[in-house]
Amino acid sequence: MKEPKGFVRRMLGKGLSSMRPKTWKGQALLYGIPALLLLALLDPVFGIVHKVFDLFARILTPLLETTIGRIVGLLVAMALGATLAAWLLRERVHAMRSRALLARHFEATAALVTGDRKKARDLLLAIGKRKRLAPTEYSCIAQDAYLKLARLALADGRAAEALGYVARVSDPDLPIELERSRAQLRIAALVQHGGALPQTLLAEAEAACERHPDDAQLFRELRALRLAGGDLLGAAEAQARVVENAEAIALPREQETLCRDAAVALARALADDNVDVAKKLQRMTQKLPGPTPLLLQGQILAHKGDFRGAVRAYGQTASPEGLDRIAELLRANPGALEPRELLAACPMQGIVLLIARELAHAGQTEPALRAARTAASMLAPTPTVCLVVAEALEQLGQSADSQRLAEQAVLRLLRSGRADEGPGQPSGTSPKLP
Repeated sequence: MKEPKGFVRRMLGKGLSSMRPKTWKGQALLYGIPALLLLALLDPVFGIVHKVFDLFARILTPLLETTIGRIVGLLVAMALGATLAAWLLRERVHAMRSRALLARHFEATAALVTGDRKKARDLLLAIGKRKRLAPTEYSCIAQDAYLKLARLALADGRAAEALGYVARVSDPDLPIELERSRAQLRIAALVQHGGALPQTLLAEAEAACERHPDDAQLFRELRALRLAGGDLLGAAEAQARVVENAEAIALPREQETLCRDAAVALARALADDNVDVAKKLQRMTQKLPGPTPLLLQGQILAHKGDFRGAVRAYGQTASPEGLDRIAELLRANPGALEPRELLAACPMQGIVLLIARELAHAGQTEPALRAARTAASMLAPTPTVCLVVAEALEQLGQSADSQRLAEQAVLRLLRSGRADEGPGQPSGTSPKLP
């Protein structure tokens, strides 16, 4: 199909070029005749234009003959010239005013940094009213100003005013940073205002978290709302997302919060005999540092009746919290494990205290006393050590020595002003035993 078209095009071009006049006179006639015909057709239009100019000339001629007329004519000419210059330079004038607005925005930001809130507020209000002058370098300058005003109002406790400023930022094509700030400020303002229904707040927070799945602040708000509604599992899930996206400086604090949330939710789940939810919560904390993952695992195993596995999980923490959990387990289930099993499951010095107490519960006086003396010689004389040894002595019928050790523990607590964190390494003077 291409070859016939190309052939026809070449033949037409050759035919037209052969018909073109070769001399300049012939070419002048060829192009001049259509031009004359066009001018003849436009002659009425030219006549009207000529009559309009003639009318203006007749009006201006007597006007310019007087002094006042010349002054008025000069003023009219200057006004027309200024209007024409403004129209021709409108883009440059707009660019100049836009850069001045951008400079004002920088000045307002500097005022915020230095703490001059009144100056910053005045400048931001002026910027928000000049949305049409937004520079091409930062077309969302007015929206940014309103968000900064909302943040200032929220910091001063004026939630209704903050909501008003946020409502003015309704553009669907906002940059992701401003869209994120708008979602954060709106939810915070609604929470502070207190006029929205909890279900509405929760739905809006969940929608904002779906739009911004990497924003830690939005998930903090979602956690607080779920916690207020009694959804412990949902609060722990939101806190897990906070940990995933938290800043490095805030990560330890957020991890500690997740440990607390998971522990409370797991206790509720086990109380409701919901082991699957408990396992899900334990998996949330699997990558967290510290003893929490193993403590929660031991708690699940203890609930299922696997005391040996629970003690092993608690012992792997090698922490005072693990020893406390083992002590609680043995107190609730005396004789659940033999002393050798306890030593194998928890190879820590503090386990000797629990072995002494277990032997005392079993009525084995001499082994219990030996274990208590060993624990007292190895461990520091902390209140926890003294109280556990006192409990063992109470079981062996030595009430006087038990009372003396209990009084020593109370005195140490009063001197230190705080409870110890559990059995530690040997230090200080060991409690004296009979």
